[in-house]
Amino acid sequence: MSEEVDESVRTADRWSRVIGLFVALIVYFGALRLTGDVPISMLAAAVTAIGARIYIPYHASLRVADGPGTDLAEIELTGDYHYGAVGLALIVGPLVTVAVRMIETDSILTLGAGGLAAAVTFVVVRAILPQ
Repeated sequence: MSEEVDESVRTADRWSRVIGLFVALIVYFGALRLTGDVPISMLAAAVTAIGARIYIPYHASLRVADGPGTDLAEIELTGDYHYGAVGLALIVGPLVTVAVRMIETDSILTLGAGGLAAAVTFVVVRAILPQ
């Protein structure tokens, strides 16, 4: 694969690893304090960190869209995958899960609400954000 990637996107990708770690820690301890539920807190922390890790390089690539690099949509291996929508959906879904868990004790309902919020977020954001 010989596509050029702008240096600012590479830098954002490297920083997203560190930011993702801090997002995971903040979400875990925040969710644990709010809900007292360790498994939900771990799940929310992991998924939110993955969402941040996916969204940050996407956001950086928007700033350099007119540069000499190749658009993500033009790279054969990426297909019709919308990184921004997936990243934001993976951030919103777990946060909704934690919010519902504060009110409801049923884990299935809590996870279902978070999954539904992630799906709705993905559909809405995919229509709004550029690919």
